[in-house]
Amino acid sequence: MRKIRMMFLAFLSLLLLYTLSLAQEAVKEYTIKKGDTLWDISQKELQDPFLWPKLWKENSDIENPDRIYPGKTLKIPTKTIAEEKKPEPVAEKAVVPTAEEKAMEKAEAPKEKEIVKEVPKEPLADKYRIASAGYISRVGDAKGEIVDSPDRRVLLGQRDKVYLTLSNDVKTGDRLTVLRVVKKVVHPKTGAIMGNLVKMLGDLKITAVNGQIATGEIISSYDYITKGDRLESYTETEAPLIPSGKTSSPGGINGYIVESIETKVANAQMDVVYLDKGSKDGLNIGDRLKVVAPGGKGIVPSTGKETKLPDETIGEVQILSLQENTSTAWIIKSAKDIKRGDLIQSL
Repeated sequence: MRKIRMMFLAFLSLLLLYTLSLAQEAVKEYTIKKGDTLWDISQKELQDPFLWPKLWKENSDIENPDRIYPGKTLKIPTKTIAEEKKPEPVAEKAVVPTAEEKAMEKAEAPKEKEIVKEVPKEPLADKYRIASAGYISRVGDAKGEIVDSPDRRVLLGQRDKVYLTLSNDVKTGDRLTVLRVVKKVVHPKTGAIMGNLVKMLGDLKITAVNGQIATGEIISSYDYITKGDRLESYTETEAPLIPSGKTSSPGGINGYIVESIETKVANAQMDVVYLDKGSKDGLNIGDRLKVVAPGGKGIVPSTGKETKLPDETIGEVQILSLQENTSTAWIIKSAKDIKRGDLIQSL
């Protein structure tokens, strides 16, 4: 009897150790250091800075994601996030021949058909990254705006309830996209107004309409949502597919980086930038372009005359989304800081 009891206790110990190891795999702890941000921690621990809202949501005691303090311990749900980032399998559609095509096949003499191997396609980036990258646009009429929340929180995220104003054509059950107009974009060389830099923050569902004020629930968020953010018609974001391993760059592209995400002064690999070239210039999603820093001026020592120094290739960008006259891209290579006003050219 004593031997059976000892075996039972040993089994319980092994089971406890196994359960603890699973928990450690699913949630990792990280101690905040001086200078850390959720963006940096997400890049370091999850290899994707755009997943920082997931860290904020997991650590509900952080009221403001821009204010985190050294010494505090964060929970990082590595297993859950890794599963969320797995790309969804793309189902192939069966091609059904028409009656006319079948008749033509029968009429032709039998011969061996040439087998053409289709180049496999893969997602350029996940939906989360595409949606959160933003774009330059001439902003139209809004469907409403965020007014407040039941608990009067300033910063809001996934599953939070919100109060909002709505236009007359919106009803209970409708889904809307939440946007923020960051700033007007002025071309760094010509001074022309390009439009507004718009960030997609997430989407929400209308749960009730009571007179002038409606209630909604935030379904997903890519950044914090706050009072004054705009509501527009819901647009489903899809991860674009591009041929695996294929590098494409249309000829004749000569343009500029006109702005960057969060209007940063210096940008590097994985940062998002906005270009003054779009679909009308022949660009496609997935295209790559080189970034060129304009050459400065130098003085020839022997003559004292001023001369222009050569332009320098300092990086490469890839198109994430397109508008007619502008495009959104991310930096995939950078040898130096990439800035507003740098040239973008065909490879």
